[in-house]
Parts: sequence; structure tokens; C-alpha cells
Amino acid sequence: MPKYIGLVLAALLCNACDSTRDFERLRYDSDELTMRESATYISLSGGACLGTCPDYGIYLLDDGTVHFQGRSRTVVRGIVTQRVRRTNFQRLKRYLEESHAFESGDEGNCLTDFPTFNLVMVDATGKRQAFLDTGCGGERRDMIWEIVDTVARLTDTTPMIR
Repeated sequence: MPKYIGLVLAALLCNACDSTRDFERLRYDSDELTMRESATYISLSGGACLGTCPDYGIYLLDDGTVHFQGRSRTVVRGIVTQRVRRTNFQRLKRYLEESHAFESGDEGNCLTDFPTFNLVMVDATGKRQAFLDTGCGGERRDMIWEIVDTVARLTDTTPMIR
């Protein structure tokens, strides 16, 4: 029995080392996740509104590492790290490019108190960023919710949000 305890402890230590290596690409400021400039990632953060909308951040690194930060009104609060398939990064990148997520929409008459999101993609071609406001209505709002749902699905974070 004692030799099995040693094997279990060794496995736990190996997992801890692997997790530490993932966190080396992040910097923490007052429990906030901030990506280093050298990282290749896609992030979606926000969601907050004046009501009960969840406020969270999702970071998907190119190696399949996912960092989720539940800030308020989420099922999971705090920072959680997990892995998804490495190909999910490329799938999400392709989806965002094909859906023209980083092109500005007609944001003319936006309503307040609707969830807003900040979408960022950083790769070898540079940094792309979009402010997604679900209060701006029409087809754009439907597209924004599809983007939000796709990011959550490909990062396996939907159960952490709702």
C-alpha cells in the first residue's frame, strides 16, 4: 500500500509542475489575468450589465490551455485553468475570421444595460480587438451571442458561466 501512495504523490507533483508552466505566460495583478505580450491567445471578457448578467473572462492559448476567471454572477468564481484540444484554438480563430467578428458593425442606436464584451485575438499577424455590445440590436446582436456561445463551447467553460 505505501508504494501506491508514493506513485499518487508523484503524479500530483507532475500535474502541479505542468500547471505552473502554463501560468508562466500570465501575470497576475489583484486577481486579474493579463496576458503577456508574447502570448498567442484569444480572449473574451465582460458580460456585465446593470442587472444579473455574469461577468467573466475566458483566455484560450494556442496550446489549448484555458484560463477562466469568474468575477461575479457566475457559477464558478475565481481563476480556473483547464485544457481543451489544441486544435480548438485554430477552430476558434478560423470561426472568428470567417464571421468577421473584428469588423465594426453599425453601432448607431445602442441601448444601455445590455451585456458588452471585449474580444481580443493575438497571433503572429498582430492584435485584433472588437467591442461587442448586445444592446445595439438587429443581426449584429444575434452574431454577438453566437460568438460568445462559440467561445464558451470551444473552451468548455459554459458550465462555469451558467
